[in-house]
Amino acid sequence: MAAHDLPPLLDLTQLWAMESDFPSPEPVHRFVEDFILIWNDRLMRLRSALADGDHPTAVNVLLGIKVSSVMIGAKQLRYVAGNIEAELRGGTAEVTESLLDALAECGTQTIHQLSREYLHRTSLYG
Repeated sequence: MAAHDLPPLLDLTQLWAMESDFPSPEPVHRFVEDFILIWNDRLMRLRSALADGDHPTAVNVLLGIKVSSVMIGAKQLRYVAGNIEAELRGGTAEVTESLLDALAECGTQTIHQLSREYLHRTSLYG
């Protein structure tokens, strides 16, 4: 899939909708901050599981990435993680390094955009 066919990196309306479920935006801020804090650990666990041939653990890590991505509106990250999961579930023995690099880059871009457009914005006005 070409880059122009990818879903948007982030849909902030998902976070704003989640904020409306709470008396203050603080729980959502903490969720986003936790997402950012554990991103590198998730990526390392995924790489380790794949290197060890532990596909069930790799799928569990990918499911965690997908679920949290949906919750924060990280559409592109959810898409990329879903593609890797589909490769694993389809019996592909190897997930290419380029797919993992794409996931890592998408995660980094998502974190930067979350920091810049959500956490920074809400800290200025919240």
